[in-house]
Amino acid sequence: MADVVDQFRRLVRLLLKWALIAAAVVAGLTGEVAASIHGYEWWTYDRHLALVNISTSLDDPRCNTPEFPVLVRIENRSTKTIAQTRFELAAKRPNRSSDVTKQYNTKDNDYIIPPGKTLTGCEIDELVDDERGEDPRKLEWSAYLVSVEFED
Repeated sequence: MADVVDQFRRLVRLLLKWALIAAAVVAGLTGEVAASIHGYEWWTYDRHLALVNISTSLDDPRCNTPEFPVLVRIENRSTKTIAQTRFELAAKRPNRSSDVTKQYNTKDNDYIIPPGKTLTGCEIDELVDDERGEDPRKLEWSAYLVSVEFED
């Protein structure tokens, strides 16, 4: 009887050992697949996105109209051509932190921006109701990219 119990224990240990090895292999392969996907995304998109800059200014003579006083500059320093960008503008009163523009007012831009080139344009964003009388040239404007699509 002791011999049967001993054989059963060895069988259970062997099965548990192989189950643990199989679980470790599956976990390792899952980690490798996840790392590969992350690396591919970085190689094909993220490293290029890091080289796209957006900025604003109010002192450019091309945008000296009250309707569109904010110069938006999208600079493509990546090696890929930009097919489309989406961005939002933000405006704050000096020494204040609240954005006084309407929220979720994304601007779509389908201009093609080749590598090493910059796109500029005069823009304005709608202000919230309480700030409609404010002179937009006295606000501090900024912009941020919502999304960038590259050509293949």
